[in-house]
Formats: sequence, structure tokens, C-alpha cells
Amino acid sequence: MASDDKYNPTTAVLIVTMALANTLILPASLSWAGSICYEERLYPSVVKLEKTDAGIQAFLGGKFFHAEWGRPAERSAITFTNKGVWQRGKPLHCPANSDCLPTKETKAPDIPPIALSKQEAVALMPQLNGAESIEQTVSDWTEQGGSIWFGISFYSGEGVSGVGGIGRFDPLLHKTVIRRPKVILNSSIHRIVHDGAWLWFGTVGHYECTGDPPTHGLLRYKWDTNQIESFEGREDGPCGFLVHDLLLEQQALWVATDLGLSRFNRRSKTWDHFVPDPAASPPIKPTSYSALYSTLLNTIPQVLKSAPIVSDVDVSSQLFESLKHFRPTFLTKHIERIPPPDLTCDQLTVLAARIGTYQTLKTKLLVHHPVGSPHFICIMNSYNGKDARSTEIRDLLLSSRMNQGNKGANQDEAALNLLQRFSGDSTVGEVLVSRLNSMPHPWREAELLPSMLGTRSVPHLIAALKRFTDVERHGNMLRSIVTALTEATGIVISPNGFVTLKSLNAAWDRDFFNANVPSRMAAQWTTWWNAHKTEYAEGLPDAKQLVDHAAHAGTVIEPLVTLSEPTSMLAIGTVSFLTATVTNAADPAKSPMPNFPLTVEVAAGPHTDMAKPIRGVTDSKGMLTFQYTGIRSGADGVLISHTGDDIFMEDKSVLVRWGGADLVVPVFLPPILISKGGKHIVHLGNDSEYRGVPR
Repeated sequence: MASDDKYNPTTAVLIVTMALANTLILPASLSWAGSICYEERLYPSVVKLEKTDAGIQAFLGGKFFHAEWGRPAERSAITFTNKGVWQRGKPLHCPANSDCLPTKETKAPDIPPIALSKQEAVALMPQLNGAESIEQTVSDWTEQGGSIWFGISFYSGEGVSGVGGIGRFDPLLHKTVIRRPKVILNSSIHRIVHDGAWLWFGTVGHYECTGDPPTHGLLRYKWDTNQIESFEGREDGPCGFLVHDLLLEQQALWVATDLGLSRFNRRSKTWDHFVPDPAASPPIKPTSYSALYSTLLNTIPQVLKSAPIVSDVDVSSQLFESLKHFRPTFLTKHIERIPPPDLTCDQLTVLAARIGTYQTLKTKLLVHHPVGSPHFICIMNSYNGKDARSTEIRDLLLSSRMNQGNKGANQDEAALNLLQRFSGDSTVGEVLVSRLNSMPHPWREAELLPSMLGTRSVPHLIAALKRFTDVERHGNMLRSIVTALTEATGIVISPNGFVTLKSLNAAWDRDFFNANVPSRMAAQWTTWWNAHKTEYAEGLPDAKQLVDHAAHAGTVIEPLVTLSEPTSMLAIGTVSFLTATVTNAADPAKSPMPNFPLTVEVAAGPHTDMAKPIRGVTDSKGMLTFQYTGIRSGADGVLISHTGDDIFMEDKSVLVRWGGADLVVPVFLPPILISKGGKHIVHLGNDSEYRGVPR
């Protein structure tokens, strides 16, 4: 990748005008290609701009280009004439299997492929470490000053991802320079123009779904100073959030967006905004962003109420989240004009996040939405004041549905999650213990209890473990309790009583449960606790001391299996005996491990469908024998594994070879021939007839 002599990353100036500049407006669903990430069906979208002899042609989308079934036959258009008048344009006929948009006829420049290795991508964005491949594509380009300026796009889904960026290509020197400002690393560049001073472009995300959600909207970048500006959170910029197209004129920059059309006056540095209405005369009208947003906030819920649309996206929530991201000042002022009792959960979250003290929160919001009201948790979830750990807030949360069972389960869990901030609080711990003993499925209580009571939570968790014995119904519950026991003590106990330090086994809970485990787990933890509870006195100061104590609570286990396997080929019809011996590799004496569960099976070969697997435990010498009779020639792969109870033993496999003739004929009786001497005998194949042969 080439570098630019004028670019110094240590002195680069980055101007991003919103604290959440790196925050994506995430798609509502990325689960499958038929889902929707961004819904414009109720938006006054302008999706394409084209310069013609008559003026500027604007093609409409959103609510002006939608059919419940199939694609509309034509796309509406409006024209801004050279005389400065708006009029209806000639509709664009929609050919079959097309996006029904005019295409860029200029031949694309010969920009070399963009090279970005997986290592380079991860260095820029560590979260890409799990990506299977890195995609980099030239998405859009423009010419200015003898250079080709372009944006980089990538698809994100199905193991593919990429890194956003902008580039400059010199067609004479055949030199490419790539820039990747931090704010656009997570974005694809959608449209791009250069006005001689600034490079303007839109940013989106391309996911496994329909509709490309905006990431940072419209941005502009100065190449010489590495200065980048976003319009997120500002009072200027285009009305819309998703940039569909850009068109540069001598006096203006036109921006087509999901919410209409905006024009930037390059001399006065001011913005004008327009909302299309192809059925009206003229077919577009001037607006302000506050008027447009207020209208949409009021009308979209009414439209959805009268004629609900089937979509993965709640358009009202989508608009609200976009405004919260791009126009927070407007949204706050809009919400403040609504009577507090009429505020929705979304609106309350905006106000609560801006309040700094609990006293203000009470007088402004909680007086209208007290404990027990539907929106109480919405307020508390968003409140980020410095006094968020006050005992008054704690008691308020404890009183919020904490004794109402599973009624309002979502709010109940939300209140529990908020109580996480009160780590070490015994009052919270006592309430959690009460719920652990009485609730039908207190998995969250179990997980939170160790952070409140430490090792004092152990007997309560063991009692809860004894309550739940049906792994089919309570598997997740059991896992939560055992996880909590491990967090509280710093150790791991297997269902067979093997003890090890949690710090040595980061993945200890993988495949930890099977149908025989619950009662055994409860018994093992009960036995261990009775033997060691004096070591875990109340008030141990920190987790390190717990781990130090745990080191003396049991023996570190490293199960190792060895096999007595046949050294030569076995004859068909004989019996193969395989003996597995399990020892503790962490013990210098390599002592045998009795009662260790093993599964032995013929996993591959001629006897996979003949030899039944066995599941058993080792005897007092740590041994388990598997036998079967061979009736076919070939090689069997016999697998010895340990699943369900523990995770520390690696699988072991051996080959058992069976030999002998491919075909064994136990009795051969030739046909009886009746003939006279001197005759010929000739085999006639399938006719089963014989003629005499000379003797």
C-alpha cells in the first residue's frame, strides 16, 4: 500500500462533531438475506440525481416507489429546471430485473485492486480477528485535479468483512494512496464528489439484509490536512441520514437522502431542504429540518396504526434512533414539549440520560412514572448520574417488582441487572437469597449473588442446586448455579469430585452437563463445602485469596488415558479386547483415577454398525475394558472419549485390524454328474447343463 508524503499520522487533525462519532446505527436484523436492515417505505426519499440539459433530475424512492407485491412499473421524477423552477419530470420506466435507476455511463478508471491483508485489517479493527476473509472494493469515484478519488466498500456478513477508507489514484504515475480515518473504519463509502477543497461522501453498512443503514451519514475530508468533519449531532448538514446520491454544481452541492433533498450553498455555507410530493404543484416544497422531523414523528405512528406494514423494522423506532444519533438537540427539545405523563419509553430514555442527579430525576420524571409504572425501568436504565449507587436508588430498585415473581419478567430482569452496580451490598444479597429460594427459575439471581455475598453465597447456591434435578427443563438454570459456585469459590468441581482452579481452566463449563449430572453435582459441592467451609470464612478480602485457599482444597487433575491395543492383525471370528487406563498426569505418582466416565465406540471401519458403544466408569485401578467380535476384514477406528462430566481429557483413538480371506466357503459340494464312460462334459455357463468329456 502506497503512502502519501504529505500525510503525517502523528499530526493529523481529526474533527468529529459528535461524542458518538464511532457509533453505528445498527441494523435491526442481520439473520438472513431476506430480512430488512433499513426501512424507507414511509420516508420521502430521493434516491438518484442526474444532470440533464433541462436541469437536475431527481428520482424518488421510499413511499413514492413501493408496491406491496412486486416492483412498480415506473419511478417518479421531478426536475429543477435551469430557470430555477420545480416541475414534474418524465417517469423512469422500470425494466425487469433492475433497480430502476439511471446508471453512470462514464467508463470506470483502471484503479488497481486494493490490497489489505487480514493482519493489516485486524491491526486497524481488532474485532475483525474472527473474519474469514477481508473484502475491499472501489464503490464510487470522481475525477478532480487530474486524480481519481474513490471510496472503499465492503460486505459484512457470512464470515466476510472489511475496513472503510478513501483513496486517490494518479493515472499517470499509476500510484494509489489509501487513507483510513478512524471514524470511517466501520463504514462503506457510498457516494463521493470533490469540490476542489473537500472530498464529500456518504457512509453506510452493507449487511446480509435488505436496505443499507446509515453509519455516519454525510462526511467531508480535506486530503492535505487529514481533517474530517461529520454532521452528526450538529444543527446543519442534510436533513436525511442515509446519503443516496451527491451532485456537485458550481454554486451548490445537492444531497439526495432518505428524507428528501438538501442543497449546500458553497458561497454562503448554508443549507436548504426540500420535501418531494409528486402529486402536488409544484412537486416539491421547501422545509426546515425541525418541521420535517416533527411532521414525521407525528404522522408515521398514525400511518402505522391505521395500516400496519409487515417489516423487520419498527419505522417509528428507527426514526427515533436516527434522530437521537444525528439530531439529539432537536429531539430533546421536541420531547421536552410533550407533557411528562404522555412520554413513551424511548422519549424518557433521552431525558433520563441527560439528568445528573437523582433528586432531579425524581422531581422531573419519577413523580410521573413511579415504581410499578410501565416506564419506570426505562428511566432507571438510562439514568447515568454520579449518585447511581446511592442506597436510595438501591432500595427503589429492590422495591421494583422484586417480590412479584415472574410478573413483568422483562422489567424484573432489568431491575436485577441494574443492581449489579451494588457489588458487595449485603442488603441486595439478602433479597437475592430470598428470590433464589422461592422463584421458579432464578438464574439471574444465582449469577448475581456471588458479587454481593462472596463465599457466603455458597450454601444458598448449593441448596438451589438441589432444587433443580431435571436437566431437560432446568439445564440453563443448573449451569447458572454451577457458574455462580465457581465464581464464589474460585474452583471447579467436576461431577466426579475432581477439583481444579478456575484460573487454570478457562473453558471449564463446556459440555459440563448430561442427564446423570445434577444430583451428583449437588452431592460433590455439598461434600466439598462441608470439608472446607471453615477455610472460607466470611469477609475474605479479595478473589486472589479465594484462589490461594482453593489451591489447597483439592488436587489439580490432568486425566490421561492409555490403551492396551492389539499389536497385530486379528483373525476374523475372534474377540478384540481393549483396556483403557486413566491416570492423573498432574500427579508425580501417576495414580489411577477410579470412577472416571468413558465412552468407547467403533467410530469408523467395517464394524461401526455392528459393535455397540459402551459408556461406563473406570474401576478401582482406573481401568475400563471394551470388547467386540470381528466378523469383517478391514481396519476399525476405536475412539475413547470423556464427555458430559469433565473437559480435561483429550480423546484417544486406535486402529484394530482384522484379516483373513475375502470370501470363506465353509462347505463345497460339486454337482453330481451322471454319465457314461467315454462321453464329454462341457460347462454351458448359466444353462446349468453339462456334456460328457473324455475320461
